[in-house]
Formats: sequence, C-alpha cells, structure tokens
Amino acid sequence: MATILTVNKSGLGNFPRGANCQLKRRSDKNLRVLCINKRTVGPRETSVVAKKQGSAEIGLTGAVAILVSVVVLCGALYLYQANSLVSKGYAVGRLESKIADLQKANENGNIQETELRSMYNIEKSTQNLGLVSSSDATYLELKGPVAMK
Repeated sequence: MATILTVNKSGLGNFPRGANCQLKRRSDKNLRVLCINKRTVGPRETSVVAKKQGSAEIGLTGAVAILVSVVVLCGALYLYQANSLVSKGYAVGRLESKIADLQKANENGNIQETELRSMYNIEKSTQNLGLVSSSDATYLELKGPVAMK
C-alpha cells in the first residue's frame, strides 16, 4: 500500500522542505522513502532531483560493472597462475637436464674407478714406480695361539 505525503514548508525529519515523498511499507516492516525535490535553476527552468533514502538496490549498470570487475579479476588471476606454472615448468626442465648430466658424470666416475682398481693397472703402476715383485714367499707357521695368553 503506497501513500503520497506532501511535506509542509517547515520540513519533516531529514526530508527537504517542499518535497513530495512516497512512503512504502514492505513485508519486513522496513520503510522505503522516495523524495522528489523541485528547485529553481533559472528564472524559467525547474530541475527535478530524485533521492532514494533507505534503499540499497543496485541498478543494471551497477550489476554489469560488478560482473565486469569480477571477470577482469578472474582473468588477471588466471594469467598470473599460468605464468607462474610455465616458469616453474621451465625450472623443472632445467633441473631434470642437470640431474641427467650429473648421473652421466657419476657413471663415468664409477667406470674410471673400476679401471684404476683393476689388476692390470696395479701391475702397470708397480713397474712405473720401480717396485719389485716378490717371487718366492716364505710363510711362518706357529703352533698355538699367538695373541692370546
């Protein structure tokens, strides 16, 4: 049920003087007020200003602006995450190639170690160092425990 109220010259509450206000009572017992002020702009012109007091409605333009803002924010977040993922992918690729190179170097080191420990290399080193190989070995045989009393 809508009632039109004309405010007198002294004004009523926060409403301006000479304003026409429309009061609507909603089911949740909140009061919604629409005031239209007439003010003189020039000698022959009159301006009509509409004010909504106590209303929290968003128009179509506001809804579109909020929707565009959300889409732009989601797009920026997507670009940030995609860029981060790509850069981390490149870093993982570089680390994997480095691991492969180190594994090859480790394998080459193991092969070189095996070659240096071979009997052929040991005999060759004894000749290069001028060592003499023993031809006849004498073994000492003891009867009974040696280290124990």
